[in-house]
Amino acid sequence: MANIDHIDRIYYKLVESIISANQTKLNEISGKKVYSLLGPQLRTSAKPFPILTTKYVNYSTIFQDLFTYLELEELGNYFLYLKSVSEDTFNESVEQGKIVDYRKVNPIYSTLELIKEDPFNPRIGLSVLTSSAVDGHFIVDSDEIKTNLPKYVNLIVNFHTVDVANELPKLLVFYGALLNLVAQFTNLQPRQLIFNFVQLQLDANHISSIKLQMQKINQVYNQPNLFIVQSKEITDLKPTDLTISHYSYHDPITFN
Repeated sequence: MANIDHIDRIYYKLVESIISANQTKLNEISGKKVYSLLGPQLRTSAKPFPILTTKYVNYSTIFQDLFTYLELEELGNYFLYLKSVSEDTFNESVEQGKIVDYRKVNPIYSTLELIKEDPFNPRIGLSVLTSSAVDGHFIVDSDEIKTNLPKYVNLIVNFHTVDVANELPKLLVFYGALLNLVAQFTNLQPRQLIFNFVQLQLDANHISSIKLQMQKINQVYNQPNLFIVQSKEITDLKPTDLTISHYSYHDPITFN
């Protein structure tokens, strides 16, 4: 796979494309003037971690949001319940409709199991979706040397409308962390994170702030790495078990 550019430069090119296209409209919700770009794609490596360095991104809050979406606390309580009853009692309760087999409906557990059982399934669906996402799926690539063995996992997410200034940097951290989590618990290597957008928008009031941010494009810092505590079960993890090492960044920029 060819080397993919620094995430800040990928982001910068998208912002440039939005501004240079000079397509403006009124935001349907806020009524404000926005610049709009139809049909762009963002493609970046999952390692090093895709977090911007031209401004600070509050990753710890995003990790907390991710764990809420994954429903890991509920899944952990479910496994405690499974340990407390016999298999026959559990199966009988499922058949009678008294309980649901939470392993099959939990947004992350079912995905992990499917990748382990059928890694080359062409569309392993993604049910952990943020509000702007339409759908997504994981794709597993084989080892280039041993082509029958799964080695890499990629994540593709399709979005409708995303704000490039406020929302996109957070989405990179959210889905970048999710891809790394899935890779760790399926014994695969995270490879590419791919976003497809119906449209990207930039509020006209944010032009001056984002241009200030982009002035730092020749002073980007090295992308950091994401570290996840080694754990037997994903339910044992807490948001604080995900840490970003050596994250250097320029001053925060506010987009009001």
